[in-house]
Amino acid sequence: MGQLLSAQATRQIPSLRNAFFVGDVLTKRDCTRLQGLAKNVCIINMYGTTETQRAVSYFAIPSVNDDSTFLSTQKDLIPAGQGMIDVQLLVVNRTDRNVPCAVGEMGEIYVRSGGLAEGYLDPNSTREKFVQNWFGEGVEREDTLASSNPDAAKHWFGIRDRMYRSGDLGRYLPDGRVECTGRADDQIKIRGFRIELGEIDTHLSRHPLVRENVTLVRRDKDEEKVLVSYFVPVDGDDLDGLMSADDEAGGEGEGDLSSEMVRGVRRYRRLIRDIREYLKKKLPSYAVPAVYFPLRKLPLNPNGKIDKPALPFPDTALAAPAAPQTDMTATQKTIHDIWLRLLPSPPGQIAKDENFFDMGGHSILATRLIFEIRKAFVVNAPLGLVFDKPSIEGQAAEIDQLREADLGVGVAQPVGKDAIIETPYAEDVAKLAAELPDFKPLPKDFGKEPITLFLTGATGFLGAFLLRALFTRNVGKIIALVRAKSPEAGIQRLRESGEGRGVWEEEWVSSGKIECVVGDLSEDKFGLSSSDWTRVAKEADAVLHNGAMVHWVYHYAKLRAANVLSTLTCLKLCAEEKPKLFSFISSTGVHDCEEFVRKSDEILGGGGAGLSEADDLEDGRHHLTSGYGQTKWVSEKLIMEASKKGLSGWTVRPGYILGDSKTAGEWFSTQWEISADFSHQHGRFHLAFSQGMCPIGSRPGYQQHGQSLSRRPCRATRCSVRDIAYRPLCLFQGRARHWPPFAPIQRSSRCSRDVRVQSLSNRVHPLEDSTRTTCP
Repeated sequence: MGQLLSAQATRQIPSLRNAFFVGDVLTKRDCTRLQGLAKNVCIINMYGTTETQRAVSYFAIPSVNDDSTFLSTQKDLIPAGQGMIDVQLLVVNRTDRNVPCAVGEMGEIYVRSGGLAEGYLDPNSTREKFVQNWFGEGVEREDTLASSNPDAAKHWFGIRDRMYRSGDLGRYLPDGRVECTGRADDQIKIRGFRIELGEIDTHLSRHPLVRENVTLVRRDKDEEKVLVSYFVPVDGDDLDGLMSADDEAGGEGEGDLSSEMVRGVRRYRRLIRDIREYLKKKLPSYAVPAVYFPLRKLPLNPNGKIDKPALPFPDTALAAPAAPQTDMTATQKTIHDIWLRLLPSPPGQIAKDENFFDMGGHSILATRLIFEIRKAFVVNAPLGLVFDKPSIEGQAAEIDQLREADLGVGVAQPVGKDAIIETPYAEDVAKLAAELPDFKPLPKDFGKEPITLFLTGATGFLGAFLLRALFTRNVGKIIALVRAKSPEAGIQRLRESGEGRGVWEEEWVSSGKIECVVGDLSEDKFGLSSSDWTRVAKEADAVLHNGAMVHWVYHYAKLRAANVLSTLTCLKLCAEEKPKLFSFISSTGVHDCEEFVRKSDEILGGGGAGLSEADDLEDGRHHLTSGYGQTKWVSEKLIMEASKKGLSGWTVRPGYILGDSKTAGEWFSTQWEISADFSHQHGRFHLAFSQGMCPIGSRPGYQQHGQSLSRRPCRATRCSVRDIAYRPLCLFQGRARHWPPFAPIQRSSRCSRDVRVQSLSNRVHPLEDSTRTTCP
């Protein structure tokens, strides 16, 4: 309705006083358009369904003349608001309906009202959607109608307290009003990631050149799930420069939808690329649609809703783009053809500079692509090639270099920003250790007063829980390094990460307990200005380095800046202005090689308890294969060198980190990585693995990368890190505590490849005083 009123109108409408919207999502953009034409209009957004028989809630937006700033303070989707008279909107936890959601927590919306429909023709559907109010069980109410008006009492069902289960997702705002966030049935899962289609559509609708849109899940030629977005571009001069010149004569004939989508792909391919780049800045990579189809209009069903079944996924052979690529080399053409076979919905021709992941590729397809390239060119192409060079042009250049190298032909190395310095990871230690400063000892009264702590990686899984845990102890303020456009945007990232895990407190921001500095781990001095760097160095009493780039395919050189150089930067920060306690979150990947397995076996065979905390890690100097593990190894060696120069601090090596032991937060999370080491899928597997062992009282001879299976709830891990983050070393001895029944699986004849490290915490200063502790 907002588009009908304002999309093409130019004349002002001063006489319009009220506009009511119901039946569909109302966006801030539509309201802005309408109020731009009608300065006196008050917009009322109403929420209701056919089953509630009427609108049951409202949210009023005052006119521009009454409050010119109100609309600017609202989010892009206008809230459902508050219930009308005798109506209550309840947001209920989806996993435990006896628990109402807290402010900001997403749940399902139930409508409690006396005017609900009686039900459906299908009794099963009625029982599922129209439910008794279980919150009011046991409350007795007197039926006065039977005595006061017996004739009327014959025609009613008595006192009932019913609720309608809407299927809409929402959350409470701080003022008690309700905000809709999508549909429960719009939540889908692709490759283990849980995705909200409504969230994709929300961001897509904010693109200035998109008028209408809907995103669906379709099956491609290989029966794989693919995200497909159908959209209607705006009309007018705004599209100049984003329409392909060779498609102006494409025609606008009616035809069927499939033909129209093919024409749209040809005509708007520049706009499609612009939309894809826009969404990549708003959504995680796995939630960015792989396929886009422009339409003149979206098909509607008789109820006026988008007719989703009428939106086909056309045969990929129809979706040919404009001109074929005629300037490809033989290598490029071969890789181009491999892409066509693997991608879920490729056009007939793919440009040399197209990104593999933008075209619908993902990590599983990337692995298949590498094997196809190896088979086609008979070269040992590295698995990280697709991530380093995601275009046909880049991959072909790398393949040509590998082939010429096999033939003994000298190949010119890349220069400029794309050049990667390949340095053996072990050799990097001595080179970087030369840059280490000298460190002064901590003051004797360290930790007696609330400290200020500089934290990296606060937006990640463990980082979000660390924020809350640190504030329960002797930490007065946290300065968090966040990659964002502004400090305000950084705070919002922290807020979204904490709220999604149920650990955020807005009071931290209002009271000044948390501050965000905008920077990047991979940049010199984290990209901070000289004044910010100096200020942080003066304020911070401790540094907790939890941030890292986690990737199991990238090689050492690719991860070096974000993981190793950032550690060196943190160490330099500890020596500036005043001494600071340093804590480092490492990885069990530093032991991930056969040498440590043999060393552990020898110690255990001699009656020892396993590798000592004070192990110098020299057995990993030449045999670690994972780039991520190599970066953590180099970082730990740098910290050991720093300890010889007076650094005070700790190293913590988490293994598998599971969900919160009290709230079960993120047992089945959709957030990127479940820990610094292992992905969400690993966490889900090990939860089911443990649940299966407990009832039968037995376990298989399980092994993982040559290490014992050590799992801890995030609550236990964050408490360990929290304690060492501020306590002076002379007052605290680190001890790793495991949460039963998730203690490390005991060694047996069927599980002979354990690497047993005696403790989670590794004291780095003074090394000779390192206390050996055992896991109870």
